[in-house]
Amino acid sequence: STRFWKEKQPPLLAQVAIETSSAQIMATPLILFIFGKVSLVALIANIAVVPLIPFAMAGTFVAGMTNILLSDTWGAVLGVPANIVLSYILSVTRLFATPSWAQKNISLEIMGVAGCYLAVTLLIVLLYRKSKLQFRDIPTVVE
Repeated sequence: STRFWKEKQPPLLAQVAIETSSAQIMATPLILFIFGKVSLVALIANIAVVPLIPFAMAGTFVAGMTNILLSDTWGAVLGVPANIVLSYILSVTRLFATPSWAQKNISLEIMGVAGCYLAVTLLIVLLYRKSKLQFRDIPTVVE
């Protein structure tokens, strides 16, 4: 993603979209093999919630540690922001998962999974050879 933005960091939503798409490309063959379904709205849903995940994790950690180290009352009070963020995440998840058109039934056999991963591996090798991009040096949303 840094190649499109030169040396600058891409905008947050673009970076979330790129990272979500990458994760979906790698997970979809296995999801199709195990569950036989694919989400048609996962990218949009993830863009809406992924940037908030670190805040939910930090808030939950602070509330939990306060509950353990100080008191249940302070833990509950400090857990309110995490609860708000987590409630939003669950609401968005329900909103996008509810429509009947939000997912499609597609089954994939084990040879199809192997073929998908072989194709992705070949694409990665070709892109690496063409760009010489060092993927380890690219920061992610989490960083």
